[in-house]
Parts: sequence; structure tokens; C-alpha cells
Amino acid sequence: MPKPAKPPPKPWDGNIYGLQNIGHGATALVFAVDDRWVVKVPIPSPFGLQAIEQEREIYRRLGTNGSKHVISCRNPDHSSGILLERCTGSVRDRLREMRQADGSIPRESLVQVGRWAYQAAKGLAYIHEHNVIQADG
Repeated sequence: MPKPAKPPPKPWDGNIYGLQNIGHGATALVFAVDDRWVVKVPIPSPFGLQAIEQEREIYRRLGTNGSKHVISCRNPDHSSGILLERCTGSVRDRLREMRQADGSIPRESLVQVGRWAYQAAKGLAYIHEHNVIQADG
């Protein structure tokens, strides 16, 4: 089943000046465009440029309205970067929040963790169906 359509992202002209840097990896920097979208731009090196081009190809394969269990990409072909759906928080932080004072996790929270595991498996299955292998995480 396709994802429901998300509102269009704030227009992005390819300029990262004035955008908040919210993350980075070995090959790219991530900037907040607004509360729903981020842009991933390559670190200007041969490896960074190669990695971003490979990621563009992956998002072309997955399409813009693929699985609801995979981050949405709005425009993999923008010359300056890749416009992506923004995720907030982390699973690790959510798990910490679920712990009770004695360190235990309530049953309803464990049920939620099971749902997350199922959703992650569905997302991986979707990308594998499109001949993409997830190799980091």
C-alpha cells in the first residue's frame, strides 16, 4: 500500500546557508529545511560525491511514494543534495523514556517495541524487493 501523500516540502533552492546543521556522517552533512524535511549534502570529496550519487540511485529505485516504513525522498535529482523526510528522536531515546524507576519496561511498552521491530522488518523487505541492500545503520 502506498504512503499517504505528505504536504510538499518548503521550497529549497539548493542553498544551505542559514539552515541548521543537525547531523553528519563520513560522506554527508544534514541540514533542517523545516520541521518535516531535511537536506543531505555531500562532503566535497570523491568518496562523498560517489556516496551521494549511490544514495540518489537508491531513492530513484524506491520512488517518492514507496513504503510507509521507509523514509520518503522528495527529489533525489536536485544538484545540491537530497531532500528527505525528517525523523525526530531516536529509538534509543524512546526506550530510555519507557523505563520505569526500577529499570523495568512496562508490558505496553514492550508491545510497542514489537511493533517497531515489525515495521523495521517491513521497511527492509521493501528495500530488498527493489534490489537495495542496507549495509549500515
